[in-house]
Amino acid sequence: MEKLVAAGCLCLALAGVASVPAATRAAPKEPPVMAVFLTESKGSPLSGDEVSSLSDYLSSRLGEEGAFQVLPRSEIRSRLGPAAARELDGCHEPVCQHHLSARVGARYALSSWVGKVGSQCLLVADVLDTTSNLLVRSVQTRDLCQPEMIIGGFERLAAELNRSFARPLPGVPEGKRRLAVLLPENRGSPLRADELELLGQYLRARLLSAVQVECLPSSALRLQAGDGGPGEPAQLSVHTSVSKIGSQCLLSAALWDLSTDRQIAAVTVREKCDPDRLVPGLEDLADRLAALLQKP
Repeated sequence: MEKLVAAGCLCLALAGVASVPAATRAAPKEPPVMAVFLTESKGSPLSGDEVSSLSDYLSSRLGEEGAFQVLPRSEIRSRLGPAAARELDGCHEPVCQHHLSARVGARYALSSWVGKVGSQCLLVADVLDTTSNLLVRSVQTRDLCQPEMIIGGFERLAAELNRSFARPLPGVPEGKRRLAVLLPENRGSPLRADELELLGQYLRARLLSAVQVECLPSSALRLQAGDGGPGEPAQLSVHTSVSKIGSQCLLSAALWDLSTDRQIAAVTVREKCDPDRLVPGLEDLADRLAALLQKP
């Protein structure tokens, strides 16, 4: 008899669930809106038309998975109207992207670039959260600087970006969440100034793809804790350098606590002083930094 009563209760409970009106059930969660901006070529062999086509291709690939409600440039231009739409194609700076994304109701702004270092092309896609004005995700890859290889690289960027929002990244202690990644210092290396800038942005992207951190979109903003600018200040700064000794290059990175103005950790990698070898050396450096950030 007890079993019959229990079964009866279960049936009534299920019937009660089934009888809940559709209007009161929880609506499926809408995917976040992401505004996709024009890809920037930084010394790559791509023409302007090819860069524009890659931007549209990236938008399409991101929309296929349904992780985001993607606003391609055509939709952003339509929502902005003729006057503001003129800003769109030259909008590569975070301040501009934050402003236009907020105007079209996007939670995230996606910027991407392809740049040449040595014989390799570095490909990066950064996600700016318009509510905090911080970079919250990034994905990166590299390949030979050939158009066919670059297309494949953009396909990997889209796939990895969709995956990165679907799974949690390894966490870091609360006091190590917000980073300011400074431009690398050149100490006699064969790298040009523009290549050093690309490597600094590539290192930042690798950190954002490895651990749950947020990065200031510009290394010049709010370097001192509590100093100026809207939003939260950086908690740590990342200082990197590339030094040449004989035929070898030393890649160094130091973490500085901005609240105490002291260095708390450092890592170094040694590589042959060749741009093609310095890129994987920088990846190794970033991975070691990510491991340091996870420590209490």
